[in-house]
Amino acid sequence: GTVGEDGGSGRFDIWTDGLAYFIDKPLFGIGSFNFQAYHSFSAGKAIFMHNSFLEILVETGILGMMLYVVAIIAIMWTLVKAALVDREQWWLLIALIGYLSMMTSLSLVLNEIFFFFFALVARSLKETEANMDRCKGWRK
Repeated sequence: GTVGEDGGSGRFDIWTDGLAYFIDKPLFGIGSFNFQAYHSFSAGKAIFMHNSFLEILVETGILGMMLYVVAIIAIMWTLVKAALVDREQWWLLIALIGYLSMMTSLSLVLNEIFFFFFALVARSLKETEANMDRCKGWRK
């Protein structure tokens, strides 16, 4: 799709270019944070991928994408387990799902929201653990 065909964003052209880079280097990718440089060299314009998952795949290859998916699954599993113990923790899982959905159309691999969210998750899980320990002490 041209810029006019996909609503003016040019994302389909960008994603097509990214997939071509991935096909050229599928195992390890083109290197972290190198999409803009590759695109600037080949198309004359340094732009963002506008799809975090595709960006991870293109820049880190199959191996990097596998590690990323495993990390996301581990975080989701941890949040599900926490939510089953403490119903108030479901909001973290819902927020993660929202964040992952935003990653399909934005370049959010590493940004302030990413770090803030994971700091929030870590703090919330730590608080839940501390509250559970306090509750155990009251039962004795």
